[in-house]
Amino acid sequence: MATTITWNIAQLETAPSDEGLTDVVKTAHWTVNAVDSTTVSGQTTEYTAGAYGSVGFGEPDPAAFVPYADVTLSGAIDWVKASLGDEQVATIESGLVNNIAQQKNPPIVVLPLPWASN
Repeated sequence: MATTITWNIAQLETAPSDEGLTDVVKTAHWTVNAVDSTTVSGQTTEYTAGAYGSVGFGEPDPAAFVPYADVTLSGAIDWVKASLGDEQVATIESGLVNNIAQQKNPPIVVLPLPWASN
C-alpha cells in the first residue's frame, strides 16, 4: 500500500477583534500523519509517522476575510500550507515517508547477544 498522508487542524487561535473584523484567525495548530500498511503472509503491519506545528497569520485582509463560522477544515489546511510554502510542505511530507521507510527497513537493529543463547 502507498503511504497515505493526512493533514488536520488541531486548534485555531483567534483575536476577538482585529482591524474591525470579528473572530480573526491568528494562529493555526496543525498535524500531519502518514500511514502505510504492509501485508506479508496474511499478517498486516501498520507503520505510522506524524508531525505537529503551528503557523501564525499576519494582519487580516478585509477583502479576503472568511468569517470564523465559515472557516472549513480544507480552507484552514490551505492557509497552513500556503503559510508554510510548497518547499516546507514537501519537506515535512517526505520526512514522514522516510520515517516510515526506516521503520520498515531499520538502518540499525539490536540483535541478541551472541553468547546469551549458549
